[in-house]
Amino acid sequence: MGKLTSNRYYDDKAWLALALGRAGKVRKVRTPKSLPSLEQNIVDGIDSLTGVLPWRSGETFYNVPSNGPAAIMMARTDRLDEAMKITDWIFDNLIDGDGLVMDGLRMRMHGPELVRSIHPYCQGVAIGACLEIALKLRERAGLTTTVVDHWSDADKAEDSLKYFAHIHAVVQAVSRKMTNFHGVIDWDTGDGDGGLFKGILVRYLADVAIRLPDDSPTNRETKKIAARLVLESAESVWNHRLEVDGLPVFATDWTTDARLPQNFGLSSSSLSDLVSVVRVDERDLSVQLSGWMLMEAAAKVAEELENNGNSYTGRSR
Repeated sequence: MGKLTSNRYYDDKAWLALALGRAGKVRKVRTPKSLPSLEQNIVDGIDSLTGVLPWRSGETFYNVPSNGPAAIMMARTDRLDEAMKITDWIFDNLIDGDGLVMDGLRMRMHGPELVRSIHPYCQGVAIGACLEIALKLRERAGLTTTVVDHWSDADKAEDSLKYFAHIHAVVQAVSRKMTNFHGVIDWDTGDGDGGLFKGILVRYLADVAIRLPDDSPTNRETKKIAARLVLESAESVWNHRLEVDGLPVFATDWTTDARLPQNFGLSSSSLSDLVSVVRVDERDLSVQLSGWMLMEAAAKVAEELENNGNSYTGRSR
């Protein structure tokens, strides 16, 4: 664990810090001793010129996949000022005309150059960072409940309103632009690293559905939208799964049937046939992990609805 800080990629380090932080909250699991130094290494990597993290050490590419999870980590570890600066930079510089979060910004000799790619990953971590910051601001202001029902509480909650507004806007944009008419997330993410991107989005949509305070009409509507996207996506993915030995194989496209990767008969296949077999997206662990992240998110949302005396009937009922 002592070599964690030698990794040049800040997205890798931020995700690892988040994972280790969560692991430390599990019963009988100790927080690794190297976690504080990893967290501080990430904070120390903030570029003095831009105020945010580069993708990796020595780079001039500043992207949401690195800064989003880092901001979540910073908010959770009471580095709130750094988390707010990073998140404000994202929303000041990387929102496109549809209200979606773009990939990043690259510094060139002629000036900054936007990288306009849109990924579910970026929407998820932007939502997650805003939620952690807003809840931490409320906690700092002495609001111990999720409901603001008095004018004095409303005054205390003022600082968090900007971040709640960002959550509302991104969740609405995701609902409009990244789902089909049933509310199933249908963004093409393929295989490799991309296979995880929808799973990252639904993890933080579930957080919104569960943890966003329900003390305003806009918050309540946003919670409903987030819950719907998670549950509709889960229903679709589950219905389109394959089963092998009684276990599910999830599709990379959450609106269509999963494909079964096959590896038999390759000795007599042409190179093109081999490539097509190897590149079946469902083969990748990232794709399957994304499906399981969706199932986990849906289970949490469904449990929360049930605990609150509600239920989600779905589009078919």
